Amino acid sequence: MGCPETILEIPPVFGNTAAEIEEEIKRVACEFFGSDVKLQLPREYHAKLSSDQFSNSKRFVVEGLTVQRRPRDWRNTVQRSVDLPPASGDSATEVEAEVGRLAIEFFGSDTRITFRSRNCKVQVVPDAKGGKKYKVEGVHVMQTAEWADA
Repeated sequence: MGCPETILEIPPVFGNTAAEIEEEIKRVACEFFGSDVKLQLPREYHAKLSSDQFSNSKRFVVEGLTVQRRPRDWRNTVQRSVDLPPASGDSATEVEAEVGRLAIEFFGSDTRITFRSRNCKVQVVPDAKGGKKYKVEGVHVMQTAEWADA
């Protein structure tokens, strides 16, 4: 008797970088399916800023993922996206550099990074005593990559 395809729902995954998140996804999946099974890892995921008190100080959370055994036609690509934390600076150059730094910090490289929006609206921070004068929030960044050791 055959069984229906087994699909594992991954609990929320917390991490500070894409690499941390992806290692945890693979760890949980291998714990269930076994380390010798080839897996179909998620084709895409979206990391949101975490506000969970149980996140162990991890900056991002990914939810709603599933993993199953790999079919023959599986592609080893993943579309990652992230909502960056606020970026601040004293000028356009500083704000843009901070956005770029945060994106590279999360993804691990600047390869194939794209922004969901063509604009990012910068706000003036009133009374920024000794701090940064300008701030941008809600920057959504994407990257197409391959799963490591998939």
